[in-house]
Amino acid sequence: MEITKVRLTEDNGLAVTVDKDMKSHGGSAGHEVLLSSQWLDELLSPNAPLELRYGREYWDGSEIKDKVRRIDYEAFMQDEGTAFWDVIRDIMRLGIVFLRNVPRDEESVSRIALRIANIQETFYGRTFDVRAKPNAENVAYTSGYLGLHQDLLYLEPVPFVQILHCIDNSCQGGESLFSDAERVGTMLDLLRRNPQYSFLQRLVEHTVPYGYARHGYRYGQNRPLLRPTGRNECEVYWSPPFQAEWREGYSAQEMADWVLGARIFEEAVNSPTSLYQTRMEPGDCVLFNNRRVLHGRTAFDLDGGGSRWLRGTYISKQDFLSKASYAPGSHVSSPRDARERTANDEKARQAALMATNTYKEMEAKARPDA
Repeated sequence: MEITKVRLTEDNGLAVTVDKDMKSHGGSAGHEVLLSSQWLDELLSPNAPLELRYGREYWDGSEIKDKVRRIDYEAFMQDEGTAFWDVIRDIMRLGIVFLRNVPRDEESVSRIALRIANIQETFYGRTFDVRAKPNAENVAYTSGYLGLHQDLLYLEPVPFVQILHCIDNSCQGGESLFSDAERVGTMLDLLRRNPQYSFLQRLVEHTVPYGYARHGYRYGQNRPLLRPTGRNECEVYWSPPFQAEWREGYSAQEMADWVLGARIFEEAVNSPTSLYQTRMEPGDCVLFNNRRVLHGRTAFDLDGGGSRWLRGTYISKQDFLSKASYAPGSHVSSPRDARERTANDEKARQAALMATNTYKEMEAKARPDA
């Protein structure tokens, strides 16, 4: 079989003519094979990360107020509708999206998750309830302030998407807190590359123990605060309420360096500039990237009457990305376009991050004379 002609098609694909077809297809002469531009793009760019095809938008507290969407539950549940892919895209790009008008039903959170992918079951079960209770095994199940964190860093794999459906929230307080940890982590990683701030290398080299050991369960993992990805982005692992006992033999200077870097990170993600604070009402549901977006809540008062009840569940990274990989062209770039956009925008994005007040404040705190 030999190629006798190649021409460009209207969609920038290729039409390849061969002198004869395979015997299994009749062996006819002059057979034309159509190769779509999408197929060729995926063939030639097999390693283009899905995250690059969706793009990523970092945000602070004021920016996300204008960008975050609240999408109707019924529209989201329709088969492969636009609203469904809007939710997937917002989780990929922003790391957070809300649904509204979710039915007051204990199974609603499961239906939302299963609309996307399989549920990642944990020792808490397929779903879990977030409400105050006596002798709570987890600070999340009290009425006190819950600082910014990621869930279940002591498990492997760490859940990727967390879903929280608000069933009741009639008490005083209990507002939800969110912060884009990857935005701050990427800024801190940019600082780390400057030899003047070499102590920040401890945040990459030294791992933090996370653990859970109650009610017949025992889990533990060690994770660095920062993990550069190689794409000028930086993964973050941050969950102070669930740290385990430190056992590594770090020197006093190494620990002092780590604590200083961690304090700079903590102050940045908790700053009024970075925080997005919102009150979830019954019927609201938030879906967010647990690997990227830190979450917490303000304290709430149960003695004054009312209640606060959320139901939650998780989706793993591989299951979520499996679904996200089938997004229509209206919601995701081709691998080729994603590579070109990334190459063109990378320096501009770094410059934009370094121009923010958050970066300047972090740099000021990192200076030796600070």
